[in-house]
Amino acid sequence: MRTSAERIVDEAVRRAQEAAPGIAVSGAVISGAPEPVLLRASVAAALVVVGDRGLGGFAGLLLGSVAVELASYAQCPVVVVRGRSGPSGPVVVGVDGSAFGDAVADLALSWAAASRLTLRAVHAVPDDPSRPAALAGRRERWWSADAAAVSAAFSLVEDRRRRYPMVAVEREVRRGDARRVLIRESKDASLVVVGSRGRGGFEGLVLGSVSHATLHHAACPVAVVPHLTRGLRPPLGPHDVRRAARVDGELRPASTQST
Repeated sequence: MRTSAERIVDEAVRRAQEAAPGIAVSGAVISGAPEPVLLRASVAAALVVVGDRGLGGFAGLLLGSVAVELASYAQCPVVVVRGRSGPSGPVVVGVDGSAFGDAVADLALSWAAASRLTLRAVHAVPDDPSRPAALAGRRERWWSADAAAVSAAFSLVEDRRRRYPMVAVEREVRRGDARRVLIRESKDASLVVVGSRGRGGFEGLVLGSVSHATLHHAACPVAVVPHLTRGLRPPLGPHDVRRAARVDGELRPASTQST
């Protein structure tokens, strides 16, 4: 089993090096179940990337247990690769004016800058403007239709954009259920970025209804930023990665460099 795992890791390292020449890559085989191993690694990581489904589980599931666990409990942003992958459209970020939107905007802007893509900031408003905003907010099915709230949501993106002046930003207000709005937007996006929880929902929920629906139904990769994140961590150095990988004392030496 370990020999098989090492072959998988070696192949992953090779593919990563081919996809991004010049980026240092390391490989490690770590004993343990995927969820706790990756959750421990997320403590020191800038980002964790996983597929939407692994080798286990049931064929009918839309999202695997590892992806769900990481999106719910990781200590850093998580990208779940699903649907169409590759930088073929804008980076879409859902904005709702919540207190944790700065980290969401930072991740979306940094991804757009690194991939030389346009950022599309999307805010959803109710189909029925007469529907009480407070009720809609509690159920987290819509984002506020109040003009001041819409302006505040977009101003947050513009404020964070000062660090990424090269990124072109589109501002879009869409009518409808926020979940359906983002799923529609994902059809021509390269990445959708959401917070793990928005303004509505119940305090005890780990994932809000918008992030949950997007993870299960988006047509492109989805990045989920934990609602407790206070800014993004910088890219890791070699010592950080080796410390994160040594979660069970079994870091496999690799011929590749660490990053």
